[in-house]
Amino acid sequence: MLVEVDILGTPSTHLLDDISSRLSCILSQLEVLTLQDSGSLFDLSHEDLEHYNFPELTKLKKFVLTTFRSTYKGEDQSLLGCTSIIRAAPQLKEFVLHLMSRPFTVNRECKKAIKCPLHHLKVVKLWGFYSGTFHLELVRYFLENAVALEKIIIDPTSPLFCRVPWSPEEIKHQQRARNLAKLQLEGEVPPAIELVIL
Repeated sequence: MLVEVDILGTPSTHLLDDISSRLSCILSQLEVLTLQDSGSLFDLSHEDLEHYNFPELTKLKKFVLTTFRSTYKGEDQSLLGCTSIIRAAPQLKEFVLHLMSRPFTVNRECKKAIKCPLHHLKVVKLWGFYSGTFHLELVRYFLENAVALEKIIIDPTSPLFCRVPWSPEEIKHQQRARNLAKLQLEGEVPPAIELVIL
C-alpha cells in the first residue's frame, strides 16, 4: 500500500540501481518520491544520470529533489540528470527542486536534456534560486517538454542557510536572485504560464 517514499543518499547510478531493485515491487504504485542528495549529484556528469534507464513510475504525481552543495568545483556540472526520473513518470504533475547551497556563479552555456513530452506536469518549483544557468536550463527543459505546464515558482530562499530574522547579507542575496530570475525568465516564460517569483 506504500505510495510515498523519501530516500536519503547519493544519486549515483549505483543508488539508482539499488532503488530499482529494492523498490521494484512498489515503484509502479508510488505517487510521491523525495530524493535527498548529499552533494555528489554535482560530481557526476549530467549525461551519466540523464541516460540512466529508470523503471517506469506509472503513478508518480510528485517528485521532490533536495540537493546539498557548499562549494562549487567546476563549470560543467548540471542538474539535468534528474530528468531521467522525470521521463520515467508519465503522470507527473509537480516537480520541486530544493537547491540548498551557498551562492556561486556559473559561467557556461546552458545544456540541453533529452526531449520527452511531459503531458501532465503542471507545477514546477525551484527553491534556492541563485545561479541563473543551473535553473535556466531546467526551466527551458520544462518549457520545451511540459505541454500542460501552468505555473513556475521561483523562490530564492534556502531553508538550510536562511535565518529569521534574515541577515542583511541574506536579504541582499535574495534580492539579487529575484532580480536575476526576473531578468532571465520573464522573457523565456510565455504569458500562458504563470511565473511566480517569491
